[in-house]
Amino acid sequence: MTRWLDAAAVASTFLAFAGSAYGATHYVRAAGADVGDCTSVATACATVQYAIVQHRIAPSSDDVIDVGPGTFVENVDATAPDDDGLEIR
Repeated sequence: MTRWLDAAAVASTFLAFAGSAYGATHYVRAAGADVGDCTSVATACATVQYAIVQHRIAPSSDDVIDVGPGTFVENVDATAPDDDGLEIR
């Protein structure tokens, strides 16, 4: 019984860290809205800066901001230490 519990504890710890191994993708689309976390095309942000703010809530150096087609006229600040490694494409 103890061995099974130990294995379960190790597995749950591994899964907790495995889930954070990959960064989030925040989507920006012309028809988006600056609400929520923007982590799907269906819930995309309207601005790049709002996506950066969402990234900073739980930053990872593997995070990506995926900007869809369109023209986005805005001033963007991605110079915070949390933005190191952030890819905007």
